[in-house]
Amino acid sequence: MRSTQQPSRQATISKLTEQSGRFDQGSYEMADDYSRLMNVLGLVCNFAGVLILFRWGMPFRTASGGISSLALDGLLDEKGVALDRIYMVCGYVGLVLLVLGTMFQIIAALMPPTNLPK
Repeated sequence: MRSTQQPSRQATISKLTEQSGRFDQGSYEMADDYSRLMNVLGLVCNFAGVLILFRWGMPFRTASGGISSLALDGLLDEKGVALDRIYMVCGYVGLVLLVLGTMFQIIAALMPPTNLPK
């Protein structure tokens, strides 16, 4: 049986954290800080990538090259060429963000539990 003279381990830890003025959750409860950080980073990248793709579309669309389908003389529209380039770059950025976000989440799931430095 436990003697009444010795305080329990939990009471000792509580007393020490009260005396120090800060709350310490212990090494086991916060052991997955890096994996949480990687998971949140992955979710943010995925969310940004999806929003970009919804706004600017996939980069694999047919580019007009600045030629209007209504133009009979075949003149290049500089605004159209610039717009095609913007859509292509934004589409690739969205895809890269989706791939990075997925990779961050896979890494977070496979990481061993580690603490962030204090």
